[in-house]
Amino acid sequence: MALVQRRRFRAQKRNLILAIGAMKKEYSGKLLLRLPKSLHKALAEEAEKEGVSLNQLIMCKLGVLLRKATKDK
Repeated sequence: MALVQRRRFRAQKRNLILAIGAMKKEYSGKLLLRLPKSLHKALAEEAEKEGVSLNQLIMCKLGVLLRKATKDK
């Protein structure tokens, strides 16, 4: 029983350390994203049609969604 309690305590402590680390984390501005091939294709085609990079298109779409989500709160 004591062994199980020690393991739980260690797991909780580890989670707390990770959470504190996440609060202090600095972001590089880079994000690796995995998505379905069909979505990748659709976004790439839209970006080409609009004359912008895929990165610019995705940033714009995410920014619009984020503004809308925070506005609705």
